Amino acid sequence: MRLEMIKSVAKARYANNAAAYVEYLNAQVAQSAAQADQFNVERQLQVGLNNINTLVGRHSREKLILRGDVRRAINSVPALIELEDYAENSHPSLKS
Repeated sequence: MRLEMIKSVAKARYANNAAAYVEYLNAQVAQSAAQADQFNVERQLQVGLNNINTLVGRHSREKLILRGDVRRAINSVPALIELEDYAENSHPSLKS
């Protein structure tokens, strides 16, 4: 969506002779690249879900429902200071 807005701004700047046409073309290329990346990530996600289904003995086309408690996962992550203390205590050479 943002790349579409950037493309519109570049087109308007070109129309007002404030920018070169190549700026608009660069925005179009960036938008197309982002769309291709999004497609690839979605495809990788689908392949991964199919693989998980196969590994757990289900049909690969069966819908896989993943559940997780995000709040609990976030709360279980230690703070940066705790991680630094743990690293320094585990490896005394890091203190220096």
